[in-house]
Amino acid sequence: MDLSAVTNWGTVGSWILTAVAWLGRAYDKKKRKEQVVPDWLRSLLRSDVFMGLLILVGLCGSIGMLLRPKDCAHFENANPQSLQIVRGKFYKNEVIEIDGKMFDHCDFENVTFKYNGTALYGFNESVTHGRDFRVTTDNQIIGSSISLIRFLQKAYPNSTVTLQQDDGYGHPVP
Repeated sequence: MDLSAVTNWGTVGSWILTAVAWLGRAYDKKKRKEQVVPDWLRSLLRSDVFMGLLILVGLCGSIGMLLRPKDCAHFENANPQSLQIVRGKFYKNEVIEIDGKMFDHCDFENVTFKYNGTALYGFNESVTHGRDFRVTTDNQIIGSSISLIRFLQKAYPNSTVTLQQDDGYGHPVP
């Protein structure tokens, strides 16, 4: 389980605990005459510090997920530490090998991205300029995928070819 999954589940758990604690407080106020809730749980539910901590943990998790870069890694399970980070570089009219690299705040103009499928890659807050971009490869499997896309574009010129990657469980990767 990667860090984002732990953060997601931790945030969900925190919000569920907060809701249960809040409902427990409301229930306890109505049933004070009956001893339904143990004393230790009653004192915990009445604690403003406990409620504050639950809310704080939930908010921190939510904020962390909102601030997570949306286009950070080509593969959701990419380990950013395994990628060579390239920061703030401007590329123009070049061939750029992207295998094993994370391009952070880079600018690309009229470039060729060379992807051979030997390692993961990523783009974070990067910008493209111009109208001419190419993707090349010397990997036969990736080349096969490119051939399929070309075939569909030529065979059905009035149709839109939509490319989508899934995470291995059928869920689309943004």
